Amino acid sequence: MPRTSRPRKPAPRGKSVVESVLMAAREELARVGYRALRIEDVATRAGVHKTTIYRRFPEKIDLVRATMQELFHENFQTKDTGSLRGDLIHFGQVITAFFQSVEGQSLVRMMTTEGTDPELRSIVESVRANKEALPKRVIEGAVTRGEIHPATDGELLFKTLVGAIHHRLFAMEQCVSELNLAK
Repeated sequence: MPRTSRPRKPAPRGKSVVESVLMAAREELARVGYRALRIEDVATRAGVHKTTIYRRFPEKIDLVRATMQELFHENFQTKDTGSLRGDLIHFGQVITAFFQSVEGQSLVRMMTTEGTDPELRSIVESVRANKEALPKRVIEGAVTRGEIHPATDGELLFKTLVGAIHHRLFAMEQCVSELNLAK
């Protein structure tokens, strides 16, 4: 019987390649974590050849850094609600939704189990620089509106909020809802 070939789906190009690779890397990180992540598995999941990934991300650390930066860019946005309280409630809702997502839970699990890995630590430190812009914008707005003193440590304020949400969700295994965030 003659072998019939199925029509091949055209390989993604350009920006769509990067998007599919980063999405595949997220899914693989969620599935296996950092240490067990293999470029071959990401390539298979993304539907590209592994050389396509290596051309854009020469090493695994480069791929994971780009993946985490994209993840944080998508999930850690603030909006100016017109008040510090409103901004913090909004950010609390954003961070809670992320922590409750599959990706967020996977990231927390990965950081808990593999957080001492030097490569992973360096990725986290490079991503942290982007995250620190968030509290700065919110605090600058609150200072401008006269809501807080200019010397307020915005990073500490945000870390306290994130820590409280993280503790409630993962240590106490309790729900965080809009009602108990806004109180």
